Amino acid sequence: MERPQPLGIGIVEKCRECRGVLAQAGQEVACTNCGVVARREGPIQEVKTASRAGERNRLGSYMGTKADEGSNADYNGVSTVGFLKTISDHMGEDQAAWKCTSLIERVAERLSLPTFVKANAVVLSGKMLAERKSDGGPRRRTTVPAISAYSLLCACRAAGIDHISAKSVIQAHTDLGHRVTKSLLLRLGTESRVPLRSADPQTLLQTVIGSLESNAAVAERLKRHGIEPRQYFRRLLQASATVVTAVREVKEGNSPRTVAATSVYLASLEVQPKTLTQRDVAETLGVAEYTIREFSSWARSELGPLNGGGA
Repeated sequence: MERPQPLGIGIVEKCRECRGVLAQAGQEVACTNCGVVARREGPIQEVKTASRAGERNRLGSYMGTKADEGSNADYNGVSTVGFLKTISDHMGEDQAAWKCTSLIERVAERLSLPTFVKANAVVLSGKMLAERKSDGGPRRRTTVPAISAYSLLCACRAAGIDHISAKSVIQAHTDLGHRVTKSLLLRLGTESRVPLRSADPQTLLQTVIGSLESNAAVAERLKRHGIEPRQYFRRLLQASATVVTAVREVKEGNSPRTVAATSVYLASLEVQPKTLTQRDVAETLGVAEYTIREFSSWARSELGPLNGGGA
């Protein structure tokens, strides 16, 4: 049995029973007079909580291994996700609007669209979803991916970004696992109150010329003919604008991409023959080569000599 020791220098405690002096013997503090144990002292034993005790404030089911199930750590050391939430953060919101916004953001990122275009597309999609709920909306059921694609096209056209085609927007949705067809977009254009402006061929000329300037085969061809590229493309742009105006005066309703690409090809024949091919201009806007061939044949027969190249 351990011999009682004083509690400390200058520390005197009295027993509640007999008012005797208390002394410490091991982990017990007892009275030296009557022997009553006043209290027990010693290292505090850590009591481990039950495996589920610390999970009351955590949302979702446990994702760790069986060995880590009793751990109170925030993460199990294997995965950065300790618990899987089974309830969405967007619970209670309009799920169609949330899905459409999320899809627009992902497609806009793939197409490298500006932030303001993405924001405008989200606003337009909200209007179209509201139309779908109302009695005066589209008669047939439209899908969220179709609304996303149509809204992005409208936002791009409103911002003057005409080089983004319906084909590229549809392909971006397809890459993300969503099915959108041109027929759906055409139906939305006729049934929705959100208008889709046609692309401007004059604006598309800048895209065609810019792509041709970075074409290595075209640069080599110009070098072989001894032509200075900057002056050539400046004259080509001016001549192409003249051809576009002439074509639109004769016939409306043609594809803006076909008109722009064919106008550049016809202008190149006036500025400097044998510098551009039909394939060169067709690839700039994703137009078929035979389309350029047929439309250029029609334009030359209808318009005659263009004389748009200047001196």
